[in-house]
Amino acid sequence: MTEIAHGSRYVRIPLTVVRGGVECVPNRSGLNWGQRPGRNLNQAYLPISAEIQRSEFFPAIGIAFEVECDDGAVFEAVRAQQNGKALETPARNSLIGEYFRNRLGVRLGEQVAIWHLIDYGRTSMEIFYIDGNRYFLDFASKKN
Repeated sequence: MTEIAHGSRYVRIPLTVVRGGVECVPNRSGLNWGQRPGRNLNQAYLPISAEIQRSEFFPAIGIAFEVECDDGAVFEAVRAQQNGKALETPARNSLIGEYFRNRLGVRLGEQVAIWHLIDYGRTSMEIFYIDGNRYFLDFASKKN
């Protein structure tokens, strides 16, 4: 489920889906977008729900914006794909996948599984609007 909180200007983006009543990481989309023949295995994007697409929270499709992460990493991102359903890194589509694999302790090129996220302590993230074209991504582990 997507959560949009306009008062504090953030969105919650799940990294999992529920299929057949079971929560999982998609095999060939989202964090595992590159897990297909002929692709860089680390390619990934962050899924933007239809609700968020319509909310105008992020800039229009193709407009670059800066994302600063809770661990100090910074990258340029754009909304892309049909209706802007994906948050991608235009410099190289594998940047997001490499970033999340490193945060999760997953070997580069390996498929991200639900247990990686559960072990880490997060199955979603929050992205906060700062100002202009600047955003803050919170993926800090929720484990105590």
